[in-house]
Amino acid sequence: MRLVLNLLVLITICLDVKGQATSNDSIYESVISKSLQKRHNSLKHSQVLLISDLTVSLAENSWVLEDFDYLYFSEEIDQLLLDKFKELLGHAIVDSTTNHVSLGDLNTKFRTQIISQGELDDFFIESPEDGWKSFYKKYRNSLGLIRVSSIYYNKDIAIVYVTHHFGELGATGDIYFLQRKIDTWVIISETNVFKS
Repeated sequence: MRLVLNLLVLITICLDVKGQATSNDSIYESVISKSLQKRHNSLKHSQVLLISDLTVSLAENSWVLEDFDYLYFSEEIDQLLLDKFKELLGHAIVDSTTNHVSLGDLNTKFRTQIISQGELDDFFIESPEDGWKSFYKKYRNSLGLIRVSSIYYNKDIAIVYVTHHFGELGATGDIYFLQRKIDTWVIISETNVFKS
């Protein structure tokens, strides 16, 4: 009997981890596509997006929490949900670190390729300008480089930070606020953290 209970617990844990991975991929697919659509009107299948193998830390933008009440959101959020997002963002900033990210096979409108931090650093040894020239020489059809944070969950809400770099003075960073609706994660709103 004890063996059966232990097996049931193990199966439940495995299903929960698999469900979490599926949620992660679904969220990453949504926010990456949304981030790119701001800059690219049409995303061609032949284009490649390079994704860093390291997450980006929300702690780099801790000022966002202090200015939270003054942020511009793409969609209006009711006050109760806004308070939940603010609380979760505070936890996300405290817990945010730069870890290796495993994105699996994202289902996007473009090809994705993971690039290591070491390879990325090699491009920019000389200067940012030379680095981007070398980057686009090697990755001709690239849409640039995406970095994502870990996803921070609290029951039916989630927050993820996405940066998109595409040139020496070309970059944007956005925080996405999502809510689970039945079996799907929906972007409720987003706020821009930086743009250059």
